[in-house]
Amino acid sequence: MQQVEVVQKNRWDQGPLEIAFVEPSPRISGTEQGFKLQVALHTWNQNYAAGQIRPGDVFEAVTARVPGIEHRTNPNIILAPVTDAGVSELHVMLASLLPDAVLRESGLTRLRANMGLMLTGRYDLPSTFPVKVEQAFADVIWSKLAPQKRTKPEFFSRSSPLRLLAGDARFWMNRIYRIALDRRENGFVPVVQSNERWDSIDDLRKQFQESIPAEEYACFDLRRPLMGGTIWDENDHSERDTVLEEAIQGAGIMESLTPVIELLQRQRAHEDFSSRVSWIKEDFERSFYSKRAKLKVELIETLDDAPVWSTDECEGYGEVLFRDLMAALDVRKRQLFLALRMGKTVTEIAASEGLAGHAALSRRVQALKAKLAQLLQ
Repeated sequence: MQQVEVVQKNRWDQGPLEIAFVEPSPRISGTEQGFKLQVALHTWNQNYAAGQIRPGDVFEAVTARVPGIEHRTNPNIILAPVTDAGVSELHVMLASLLPDAVLRESGLTRLRANMGLMLTGRYDLPSTFPVKVEQAFADVIWSKLAPQKRTKPEFFSRSSPLRLLAGDARFWMNRIYRIALDRRENGFVPVVQSNERWDSIDDLRKQFQESIPAEEYACFDLRRPLMGGTIWDENDHSERDTVLEEAIQGAGIMESLTPVIELLQRQRAHEDFSSRVSWIKEDFERSFYSKRAKLKVELIETLDDAPVWSTDECEGYGEVLFRDLMAALDVRKRQLFLALRMGKTVTEIAASEGLAGHAALSRRVQALKAKLAQLLQ
């Protein structure tokens, strides 16, 4: 066991959790070189708290397989290796959270996942495993996002936002792994020094600080390795449900998805529904066309043909004031107000409206002036 872990205290200020999937290399798959790479990836992930300071030999092995990672500024990068069959340990992690009945229906086995994401014992899993896991997990997530009976997934198109959200396995892998990191940080405790051959933490801290620039002292610290039990008990259905709820509702600094889910459920469109007949589709169409039937479109003259005004007063203020007054008037008064502002006389306005005299129009002008005076008080 290593004596200490490096901790970058401000790592979550530098970027969110990123998970990079490392595809298999046929050239080294099954070889000693491939095994060494697996160990390097595992060690990289185990030292997640170190952020931008990873063990030198591990860093060299990882950069040789993942070109460009040395230029990434985000310290929160986790590397997930993938087998030739497309299986990652994150698939195992998702499967560990599925209900017993779903596992049986899908022909899957519950396995305990490891946070280092090492693939030991996973190479025998078939190529159907990741596909089955992702589909089963999407169904379980859908049952939590839309639990009502009338919101079955088959009633919605595959391209509807809510189904895309439920079926985005890598999105959920990120959130589940983020929960695992938080639980390890908050639930595990540093091991108590029991080996007399271990150096004191103060001596190790002094040695570490000598290896980094002085301006970075405040960003890094050392701690004894964290020790604890399991991140969660995959055989406890209530704990599995708690993890899934945290993935949706948020945990720690991870924000809740509830506002997004409510928006997607509230702002639906025709394209969100499948061709199947359903009550929820009928409710949507009834509400949509009912609202359209209540709309009343009114057209009035615009200011496009109004003369250009040039005054010493602030033109912007005058335009804003004019528009505010227009908004407070009914349609008939707006038409009269607009005509007067365009410089038309009462006689011209009366003629355009087909009135023989302008007495009635004069009374309307007086009423308009009284209304404007009231608004301007």
